[in-house]
Amino acid sequence: MARRGINKEKVFAAADRLAARGEAVTVTRLREEVGNTGSYTTISSYLKAWRADSGGDDPEAERLPDGVEGGALQLVRRLWGGLAWLVDRRDAQRKQQTEAHFDRLEHEVGDTERALQDLAGRQREQEQALEELRRRDADRAEAMARLEGEAEALRRRLAALDGKG
Repeated sequence: MARRGINKEKVFAAADRLAARGEAVTVTRLREEVGNTGSYTTISSYLKAWRADSGGDDPEAERLPDGVEGGALQLVRRLWGGLAWLVDRRDAQRKQQTEAHFDRLEHEVGDTERALQDLAGRQREQEQALEELRRRDADRAEAMARLEGEAEALRRRLAALDGKG
């Protein structure tokens, strides 16, 4: 079965929809918008073409005054650095939280294993006690049968003695 791919028109339409909603038009967002299909390379080339068609690379576009572009670039770099610091900090916090959670889980697993071992030991003890009770019950049943036999023999002897007298 042929694979349904993407084409320039689909990517342009998706880019127009994203832009109309005020969302960033990126390769990842475009790929999501077209149904998670198409390679990043293909979508990237269509995105470049869309930007060129939509005026992003328009030579008639107004140029920034001298110094603004450099200042903007410095601002972006500072923002990027701050963002990278925040991401690193958040990642470190999440790593710390994950490690603490893992430690708690390991402790709980150890407690559970110890509890299971304790329960298994108690079960063995109860099984041994039950076996002992069964053995005693069997011994008592055997003694009862023997005593009933002896009682019956005594009744017969008594009956015989009564019959002679």
